[in-house]
Amino acid sequence: MKTKDHLIASLRDKQKRDGSWKFCFEGSLMTNAYMIILLRSLDIQSEEALIKRLVHEICKKQENNGSWKLYYDERFGNLSNTIECYFALLYSGYLPKDSDVLQRAKSFIIKNGGLQKSEWLTKSMLAITGQIPWPTIIKLIPIEIMLLPPWSPTYCQNFYSK
Repeated sequence: MKTKDHLIASLRDKQKRDGSWKFCFEGSLMTNAYMIILLRSLDIQSEEALIKRLVHEICKKQENNGSWKLYYDERFGNLSNTIECYFALLYSGYLPKDSDVLQRAKSFIIKNGGLQKSEWLTKSMLAITGQIPWPTIIKLIPIEIMLLPPWSPTYCQNFYSK
């Protein structure tokens, strides 16, 4: 069994100079967005340079319509990926709410149905970070998630508590 330190070292070895990770299965900026969210959620302040690079990379890949794509061949962008990138940029603290990047993303999100039309993983991430309550999304969570062990970062003793 590999230790936590070994897994962390392995992941850091695979990180590119610009702070990103490139894997054959990667098709979006989801990895970068979730890394920002993770680092901010864990209050890891020693990684500010990485967060700034990830913010820059996400901003650079925004489409003209304000969206971010999950797959390169999507015609109009991806609502869930846009919500995740929007939240990560906002959560990073490096962009003001009224920045052009965030305003264009917000407009795309609203025009395309908002959070209600997003995927369950996006809603779960927002619930885990305290942005929306669990009961709002409970019917969308796969039953397997209830089997997570108590040491899991997403473990919740009672998903139905308010």
